[in-house]
Amino acid sequence: MRNILIEIGLAAALATSPVCLAGQPAAPGHPPGDPGTRIINADVEGPVLQPGLWEYRRTISSDGAKPKEDVARHCTDPTAEFRHKRAELAHRSCQFEPMFLKEHRYTSSWVCITEKGPIRFQDAMTVTDAAHYVDTLESRSNGTTTHQTITAERLSSCALPDAKSEGTPIKTQAGGDQR
Repeated sequence: MRNILIEIGLAAALATSPVCLAGQPAAPGHPPGDPGTRIINADVEGPVLQPGLWEYRRTISSDGAKPKEDVARHCTDPTAEFRHKRAELAHRSCQFEPMFLKEHRYTSSWVCITEKGPIRFQDAMTVTDAAHYVDTLESRSNGTTTHQTITAERLSSCALPDAKSEGTPIKTQAGGDQR
């Protein structure tokens, strides 16, 4: 189950669309009337990040367990990767609530139905600029809560992989290949 949570969570960081779940409230803490907050279409107005060599520092913990940290570097286009992952999740029966934007903070929530039951996600991504962001994701499934924080920074230019690739792993520490 942990691998499914990580895979869906990483794939879904910022993977939202303007489809509401019937009977579900708007993203917690961001009612539509909140001054300065607006609903956006992730495919059109989502963050635009610069392609290149990115370093991802990830911390993940689950229900009081010791946090695990790892570092990965990928030559990728994060904006294209987010859109590709969102499409993949839509095919996996994930349903997304609207994405909200307030200043440089994007918040979203969604539910993915798996063989072992639904997994609910809450995501907040703060984009400092086209080369830096911090993504905080919480997932809940079968009474287990997992927290993940990714601090991402563009390090340099690089030759991007083909459009079907999810990025070329350059170097990883303490966790292996982090695609």
